[in-house]
Amino acid sequence: MNYVSKLTSVLSDDLAGWHKARLKFMARFVGSLLKLTTVNFSDLALALKPGVQASSNYRRIQRFMADFTFDFDAFGQLLLRLLPQKSGFTVSMDRTNWQFGETEINVLMIGICRGKVCFPVVWKLLGKAGNSNTDERIALTKRFLALVDPKDIHTFVADREFIGERWLGYLIGEKVPFSIRIRKNTNVGPEETPAWKLFSGLKVDQKRILPGGKRGVLGHSLYVVGTKYIGREGEPEYLILVCPKRPHQALRQYRRRWGIETLFGTLKSRGFNLEATHLTGEKRLEKLLGLLALAFAWSQLIGEWRDQQDPLDRKAHGRLEKSRFRYGLDYLRRVMLDLTERKGDFLVCLQALVAPRQLLSCT
Repeated sequence: MNYVSKLTSVLSDDLAGWHKARLKFMARFVGSLLKLTTVNFSDLALALKPGVQASSNYRRIQRFMADFTFDFDAFGQLLLRLLPQKSGFTVSMDRTNWQFGETEINVLMIGICRGKVCFPVVWKLLGKAGNSNTDERIALTKRFLALVDPKDIHTFVADREFIGERWLGYLIGEKVPFSIRIRKNTNVGPEETPAWKLFSGLKVDQKRILPGGKRGVLGHSLYVVGTKYIGREGEPEYLILVCPKRPHQALRQYRRRWGIETLFGTLKSRGFNLEATHLTGEKRLEKLLGLLALAFAWSQLIGEWRDQQDPLDRKAHGRLEKSRFRYGLDYLRRVMLDLTERKGDFLVCLQALVAPRQLLSCT
């Protein structure tokens, strides 16, 4: 069965203005990603288009990454449509980085948490090492808010790297509720006391909302919430958050932030081996991330659907034997590698991209 035409048809519904030849390439590329679970272009060229020399396929991949104008806003809308949930989002911002030779690859991303993972929506290569700055965060968040109404956001979560008076002021001005971690030595009003001192009396795993309502933090009036936990080195550490509303939910919402760390793992060593790419150009890497985001979303949705049909076993400690992403990716691989015998299975998998909510509502 020719899966390319069917997948191209699905993509064209969301990406109506895109050239059909480019959509066909995307369909082939995503299919090859699922079969081989690698971003190595030399390997992908062997599977991209059967009957065509690998060298020709390799050049086709290079031309797409170099020349095709990628509408990331339209692609973000496609990724949003694949989310079965349509409001009440926990939104996570984070950064991942690695090195290729002397080149620092540094990606800033915003996604929407679902269960223990995060669906990517918008991202940006920073073109430098180290943390993002306020202008970079605001620019990416503006792109996200052009796709998602702030009214549909329950909480925007981010780690202590993402703090600052102007940055928090931007979120407040856009009416984006947030739960963001601050550094333990951040001063808290009215006495400008280091935050950790206000929580030093806590026992491990005990939680506290600072009494008296909102406090002055980083130039804004915010609730301050904290807990103490045992860190990786075996020593007590503090998790201290600021939020403009719903302080009783702040810690629970913040813990969902780890979904974006899980996402980064699926794009890298636990899934598509992104770190193996030899791409260094920012625009090219951003396109590659888009194709990976589609492959991830499809795998995750199929994993959730398969877990409804044939539930995953749990280990003694209560965790699933494998992630739903891996469950879905393995299933899609088997289907894609045996399309002649599994045409019906492929058509069902395609429904995850056509109508994800309907597929997941069927048991």
